[in-house]
Amino acid sequence: MKPSQISQQRWKFILLIFAAIIAIASLVYTNYLVRNLAHAERSKAEVWAMSTKNIMTMPDVDDEFITFIYAVRDSLNLPAIITDDKNDIIFWRNLDSTKTNIKPIHGDSVTNDLDYDPVYFQKQLAFMKKSHPPLP
Repeated sequence: MKPSQISQQRWKFILLIFAAIIAIASLVYTNYLVRNLAHAERSKAEVWAMSTKNIMTMPDVDDEFITFIYAVRDSLNLPAIITDDKNDIIFWRNLDSTKTNIKPIHGDSVTNDLDYDPVYFQKQLAFMKKSHPPLP
């Protein structure tokens, strides 16, 4: 073999090793980012759940404080479902906006425009429970 061919093979091998290092580093860093994002979103969901719970149990407070609580609570962009002790859905957000879990009342133009689909909401609730433990 000529020295130039050996040098070419050596460069190809070095480039292959370098590409493998870049690929592994990218995978490790992406995994790190995904874990941090999941932790941050979980924290936001916990804040949203806590603020929603506090709004429902709060005695009379001034409007400015309620506005602040609503602003914090509504900053969450994740889908969420609130249930009572019997797992009946009492509130949801960021799910399919064309569907409702509220049975339409004859003559109500708001709920008549939406598709009454309680099965969809039960499936979403089951999926959420399977994916993550419910927040208290």
